[in-house]
Amino acid sequence: MARRNYPELAIGLSPGRYRVYGFPPMTGLLLSKWIDVTKANRPGCYGPADIEIAKAIPNISRIQDATGRVVWVSPGSSE
Repeated sequence: MARRNYPELAIGLSPGRYRVYGFPPMTGLLLSKWIDVTKANRPGCYGPADIEIAKAIPNISRIQDATGRVVWVSPGSSE
């Protein structure tokens, strides 16, 4: 059975700096990536290239704001 690596819905965040955590398939590694969302970005996107937040890292587990507060958790996560 194939498993989706990305959420089905876009992840909308207010302008600010966020840390995105996820697990790339077949690695067992937790990756974290800082992203900056600005008013110039399309909804659900970040950075100058307007990259989709939901596709920034495979299997996103959670997103924290710059203060460390969790602002998004993957559906079905135990957090």
